Amino acid sequence: MDAQQATNHARELVESERSYQMHVEGYTPEHDDEHKEGQLTMAAIAYLLVDVPHDEWNAESSRKYWPWHPHGFKPEDPLRNLLKAAALVQAEIERRLRAGELPEDAEQ
Repeated sequence: MDAQQATNHARELVESERSYQMHVEGYTPEHDDEHKEGQLTMAAIAYLLVDVPHDEWNAESSRKYWPWHPHGFKPEDPLRNLLKAAALVQAEIERRLRAGELPEDAEQ
């Protein structure tokens, strides 16, 4: 797979996870708008830290960053954890844009 194919596939995977979170898990934009204190970001951090190759990070130590009920934290394999984290970051960006907390025309 070349670089462009990998980029496109990664985008598709993240979009698929975001769609799953919204349409299957029920984490709609309206639901996300209720989390104004960094909870979506903290949830993403929890999933990112699960697979950091360091002795002090694992599913149990990452759980302390999970902002909600512990049963909702469901780490899986490294790719799934990255996708969950990426979709949570996307949800937080979307939430902040809707709330007017980020400039809509931010330079890329």
